[in-house]
Amino acid sequence: MLPNLQTLIQRDNAAIAADPAEARAALISKLRGEAPYIALKADMQALAERNRATLAGGSQAVRAHLADQLPLLEALALRFFNDAAKGGNASARQALAGVGLNAQKVLIASLLALHKVTQDEMDSNALRLPHGQAD
Repeated sequence: MLPNLQTLIQRDNAAIAADPAEARAALISKLRGEAPYIALKADMQALAERNRATLAGGSQAVRAHLADQLPLLEALALRFFNDAAKGGNASARQALAGVGLNAQKVLIASLLALHKVTQDEMDSNALRLPHGQAD
């Protein structure tokens, strides 16, 4: 079985696309498939690097980036929930479900962060009325 696993890892560990949208699509495709988790490492590292680079882009870049990450988080949670629902060792299924729950928590936190960044941006663009004496 080890040679087959090694073949899967090599096949699924192709070069990361330069376009973030393509990289996300490739990762979602792998998450929806049967690729071994180790094969996702390079994709996840590349996306994490893009996350760090986004911080310098300001609130609009952060908002766009958060919105882009939502489908990945959802796909990740669904993959682990799906794997946990398959038969097999109860402790392994419990661990997979735990990862799925954590991914779902991060998804919810990301949705809240996206709302906060959007609200902060709207508040900063709101019409400011001078506070002065009453007429």
